[in-house]
Amino acid sequence: MNKHIIRLLIVVFVISASAPAFAKKGWRLLAGTEEDFTFQPTASVVAGVLGSNDEVGDTGTAFGVEASFMCPLIQNPTNNLRQQLSVVQYADGDNTLLTVEANLHYRIPVANNLKLGVGPGFGFVRTDAKKVTTNMVAVQGGASLHYTMDKFFVGAEARYQLTQRNNVGKGNENGADNWRALVKFGYNL
Repeated sequence: MNKHIIRLLIVVFVISASAPAFAKKGWRLLAGTEEDFTFQPTASVVAGVLGSNDEVGDTGTAFGVEASFMCPLIQNPTNNLRQQLSVVQYADGDNTLLTVEANLHYRIPVANNLKLGVGPGFGFVRTDAKKVTTNMVAVQGGASLHYTMDKFFVGAEARYQLTQRNNVGKGNENGADNWRALVKFGYNL
């Protein structure tokens, strides 16, 4: 049997077995199906810098869009889990990197309307470097700071992303690991 299927079955088993214990502590699976659940969506534009290994290019400008909302799959007792779906583009000459990702953030209130967020994510990365196009899966971790003002939102985020070790243009398989620092401007819908 494929190792990936076995790992997936183990993860499903562990989640299923631990669900009753989480429920007793106030954690909720499929929170989005609850009658009083609110998504609290936000649409944002993001811009900043992205640094990658030598395979893709030097540090340069990155920009994109992001949609975020309260996580409908799992929610903690204080409703602090937020899902972020992002598309970020980077270009250095003829070399490009496009990342599409989902990041779960646990948000901690720091001050009035100010929250610190930390969390993991997974994504899909497409590079075009040295006339070689490569598709890879990725995992990442990040931290953010979010400030809301009525319907408006401003934030900052730092994230590091690890990619598969595929050939991205120079004949070796170093992948396209990258880091980024972004500012966000959004509207709370």
